[in-house]
Order: sequence, then C-alpha cells, then structure tokens
Amino acid sequence: IQCTMPLMIGIMAFILVGDRLTGRQIAGIVISLIGVMAILLRGDLNTLRSIAFNPGDLWFVVAIAIFSFYSPLVRRSPKVHPLSLLTAFGITGVIAIIPLFVWEIATGPAPVIDLKTILICRYLAIFPSVLAYICYNRGIQMLGPNRVAALYPTIVLFGTALAIVFLGEQPRWYHLVGSVLKLPIYMDSIGT
Repeated sequence: IQCTMPLMIGIMAFILVGDRLTGRQIAGIVISLIGVMAILLRGDLNTLRSIAFNPGDLWFVVAIAIFSFYSPLVRRSPKVHPLSLLTAFGITGVIAIIPLFVWEIATGPAPVIDLKTILICRYLAIFPSVLAYICYNRGIQMLGPNRVAALYPTIVLFGTALAIVFLGEQPRWYHLVGSVLKLPIYMDSIGT
C-alpha cells in the first residue's frame, strides 16, 4: 500500500502546487510497482487470490492520502528554520492524536513502561521522527515532491535486504527481478 505513495503524491502535487509528473516518472512508477508486486507476491500471481484487507489497511490508505497532501505543501511552507517547521508539525500532530491516546488508555490495558519501552521511544523520536523528517523536508525543498516520492518503493527493497541479512530469509529470483524493476524510478529520482 505504501508503494502507491509516488502516484498519490504526484496527483496531489499537481492539484495543490501544479507540479506535473513527467512521462518518464509515470513509466518509472508503473515499472517500480511491478517490481514491488514481484517481491510481495513472491513471483506467483495466484497469491493475489489470498490477499485480504483488514481495517488497519484502510487506516493506512487514509494515512497515505493525508501524507500525500503534506509532501507538496512542504515545498510551499513558510521560510522558517527546518527545526521550527518540524516542531510546529510535531506539536500539531501530538494535539491531533491526544483524543486517540486517551481513548486507547481508557479502553485497553495500561501500557508497559520499562527500560526497553523508553529506549524504543527514544530511538523512534530521534531517527524516524526528527532526523528522517529533516532530511525528507530538505529533499522536497531541493528536488520537489515527485522526485523524492519516487524513492518510496525502495522501502520494499531495503526491507527485503534487511530480512535476508537479519531474519535469514533466503534470496530468491523474484527479489532480484523486483529490485531491478525498481531501478528506473530510483535513477529518475536522483536525476540520471
């Protein structure tokens, strides 16, 4: 689902700020999605019959739609320090999720707060939150939302590589095919 991000951002970038996807970018998105599907389906089209969506998948689609607004608008953000912009987004996000947090605490078991939880929260706060968004926002400022979004399918590529290295997944032919099919979108995003 996340690999639809280049297309979603491309549509929103056109609607919100007038950035158009080039023919080369559209072709790259299509070829890249085929590569993603090769890996996710493990090279077997019959796997499509067993795919089932759950409510979490639908929430993820909503999150992608919302994020597709964010990317083009970052390029049009006020000229403020990147940390100030990120702080404003962070505060807004925290305020937005407070009602959901209260609801979860009221309806579910109390969260376990131990050293492991604290370390995980610190890691999430520093790397995928602050540092990643600073780099992402800077990339959008420099390259535009469409070229930066073109890198989203590489998430599957890196996930596959990490699963092979850390989880012992065996490399298969479809990993290679999927990786090669992602190259056009990657090459376009870096401008080659």
